[in-house]
Amino acid sequence: MTDKLAIDGGQKAVPDELVKVPWPVITDDDVSAVCAALRSGHIWGNAPNVVALEKEWANYCGVQHCHGTNGGTAALHMALAGTGVGAGDEVLVPAYSFHSSASCILHQNAIPVFVDIDLATFTIDPEKIREKITTKTKAIIAVDLFGLPANWDAINKIAKKNGLATIEDGCQAHGAAINGKKTGSLAEVAAFSLNGSKNLPGAEGGLLVTDDEGIFEQSRILEMAVQIVEGKRVYPAYTFGWNYRMNELSAALTRSRLKSLDELNAARKQNCEYLSAELTKLDGLIPPHVPGGFTHVYHMYRVRLDPSLGEKYKMPMPEIKNGIMYALNSEGVATSTWVTDTLPHQGIYTALRGYGNGCPWTCPHGSGVKREYAIEAYPSALQLVETTFNVEYFYPPNGRTYIEAVVHGFQKVWEHLDTIFG
Repeated sequence: MTDKLAIDGGQKAVPDELVKVPWPVITDDDVSAVCAALRSGHIWGNAPNVVALEKEWANYCGVQHCHGTNGGTAALHMALAGTGVGAGDEVLVPAYSFHSSASCILHQNAIPVFVDIDLATFTIDPEKIREKITTKTKAIIAVDLFGLPANWDAINKIAKKNGLATIEDGCQAHGAAINGKKTGSLAEVAAFSLNGSKNLPGAEGGLLVTDDEGIFEQSRILEMAVQIVEGKRVYPAYTFGWNYRMNELSAALTRSRLKSLDELNAARKQNCEYLSAELTKLDGLIPPHVPGGFTHVYHMYRVRLDPSLGEKYKMPMPEIKNGIMYALNSEGVATSTWVTDTLPHQGIYTALRGYGNGCPWTCPHGSGVKREYAIEAYPSALQLVETTFNVEYFYPPNGRTYIEAVVHGFQKVWEHLDTIFG
């Protein structure tokens, strides 16, 4: 042990003068694109940048159709509507993700049925999907979590055998791929977010993509409260509409950012692969797993602690995680936890809060079967919550100098684990 921990008065592994640049870095080209759109005066409806972005993103994903929306949640809701999910239908969804991956199901008056994750990849476990299929199951939502695609080959085989629709939540995985086939083309329909934190940031917005014209046309009905903005306007209100339209300024920014998406993803990948190669040398620390043929775009860099650390120090894993994160943060290594609970353990599900009075679970079209939302039913998702955390600032323009300092911070903490937990 050569370096004293920062929590014990030692120097930080990541010095304060080593600048950590937050994401995204807005360029002059980004500003010019947005200002040009604003000056054009055409900033609503099917404006030029919205239409152009839809074509460009469909082409990027390798599909025929794209629709711009005002968010990833909206795109997911539209995907459900497009695949024919309706009141009382059951939709399978992973037990760990962002809230919208499951709440979009409630928007369609359908029932979320949670499926445990594969702890190696953090994505939905195909083997557990089979256990949850019933006569009421209509669709599967799988999430490309943290930038890694779900196991779509296995998921699609199960879906085809059981006549289920497949919906890809690609909100964290712009440009990721399986054997060269990009996210957005891995399921029947896919949804993306353009939130400012995403690999493709458009301030706020979303994109729906599909090769199926029927799904595309059906999903578009949710775009407006009345008639889709094409042709002569007669304003018929023939169904619900949520005004999910994309705005022109977000589209302009997204188009500008799309030009550098692959380059910036490659920089993320380079940083993260170096980080993983170094962190894998530390006992009890498990870097992100990338299956063969998969391209990870590292929206987040998530590490896992082996439960053996809890056994070694005779402490619960959440305490081990918190202690390590505190020591790392003190070293200048920024860490975070993101979503701190499994989806089925959140109040909207445990209390069957939904629309009130237990709906949609207790409504006439509901299955009438009590949903299993107990946290114990999803041990892998629970272990993810208790044993994993994010490392921040791994993305460009932060480069090798910063990543090497992060590695040094981890090494220092691991050298002193006995002291920290002794």
